[in-house]
Amino acid sequence: MNEIKMGAILNYLRLFISLSIGLLLSPYILSRLGTAEYGIYHLSSNIVSWLALCDFGISSSTTTFLSKYQAKNDKSGEAHYLSNLCVLMLCISIFILFVGFSVFPFLGELFPNFSSEELALLNILYILMLLNASAIFPMRGLIGISNARQKFVIPSLINLASSILTAFGTITLLYYGFRSIALTILTITLGLLGMLLNVLYCFFYLQAKLKWNGIDTALCRSMISFSSWLFLDQIINMLNMSSGNIIVGMTCGSEEITVFSYGVLILSYYFMFSNNISTLFLPKIAKLIYNNQKVDYLWINVGKYQAFTLGLFYSTFIIFGDYFLDLWIGDTLGERTSTVWLISIILITPITVPLIQNLGWQILQAKNSMHYRVKGLIIIAPLFVLIGYFASIYYSSIGLAFSVGASYLVGQGVYMNYIYKKILGLDVLLFFKSIMSKSLAPALFVALAFLLNRHILESYGNCWCNLLILISIYCVTYLVVLINCYFTSHDISLYPRILTYLRLVK
Repeated sequence: MNEIKMGAILNYLRLFISLSIGLLLSPYILSRLGTAEYGIYHLSSNIVSWLALCDFGISSSTTTFLSKYQAKNDKSGEAHYLSNLCVLMLCISIFILFVGFSVFPFLGELFPNFSSEELALLNILYILMLLNASAIFPMRGLIGISNARQKFVIPSLINLASSILTAFGTITLLYYGFRSIALTILTITLGLLGMLLNVLYCFFYLQAKLKWNGIDTALCRSMISFSSWLFLDQIINMLNMSSGNIIVGMTCGSEEITVFSYGVLILSYYFMFSNNISTLFLPKIAKLIYNNQKVDYLWINVGKYQAFTLGLFYSTFIIFGDYFLDLWIGDTLGERTSTVWLISIILITPITVPLIQNLGWQILQAKNSMHYRVKGLIIIAPLFVLIGYFASIYYSSIGLAFSVGASYLVGQGVYMNYIYKKILGLDVLLFFKSIMSKSLAPALFVALAFLLNRHILESYGNCWCNLLILISIYCVTYLVVLINCYFTSHDISLYPRILTYLRLVK
């Protein structure tokens, strides 16, 4: 089995384990920490994630640069690039500390609704996360070596082990009475260890080399010029994904952060489902583009697979989501679980089409055309964040969710399809025709399943046993229906062999 398929399987295994761990641990953590501390725990990560943007997108561009060296088989150039990357990232790490400590004195002014105890806790968590961000920066770019060489198995196993160890460590710490500070230290320690193991794998097993010939100003300018657009794109994503907790913390208080963060948590799992496949194809796309080959077929083919997997997640959550949330976190949040369900739907619905198409983002990156995407979204995203700020004052987290959803619809949906067609020359019409072809039967199946399953839960009661049985039956039936009614025989041949056994129509 090749590295891409094996990497995809391991990524989905990690996603499954992460989901399982999240389902089991999140209510436990919430009940142990309380709604307010849980919100602050998430807020500290959000604030420092903004500081992590100070790498100006350089670490995210590493795979693209290295893929080009790989395509040319230029090992000397790769070694020269990596040495300059290390120096540049070390300088940025020092800059992170400076910026982070400059922001620290103003935390109290940013969150006036926090009590003195809540603010003291936020200060400690913020410092810990800041030091972690600074320590990780020198290594962040180097893990792109394995991606560029299409070696996904060992890094995936390291990340999988880190997720499992984090789960067991969290349970142990909470059981013995430790709280958010200890959880943060655990996350930092295992994150640094995982990053170090990835770097050691790249240099000792993949035989990556460093070749220092002094600072190459032309290369550094090229890196910064290319990555600056990725940096702006990261800001756009952060505005959509991570500004919400900060905004509701400023306008509504710590408890509302928890409600909104659960909606964003569902959205993040949705992103993980999508990105598990598309990120594996960046080296392949870079090679196709370097050899002047078309990528339309790959874009459409991966898009059909994305529609298949995201459709399973989306439809399952629409049908069972509110019942699941009630059992999952209802003991702590009570009736607010219905708000979490509504926020999640508002966020994931408009982003569905862009996620199905997200291989187009990888194509933009490989073609060094990110500036076309950024020029439009850098206006759209801040505009809707501003709207969301005022909406949250009057309509709390629901108003903010509608604003974020509108930003996804206008920016990631309408505008990006214009970019794909006009700038990249991709056949957008053919893409949608391919995705929508034979979708009537699956759509009717999902509608029928929605009515039937909700009737059963209302009639026989919502408990874990009933819910898990119904979800399992639905997921298996969904796979069988789509394998037989949506995919062609040729489509199935491109995917893992296990799917072929579900095909009844040969």
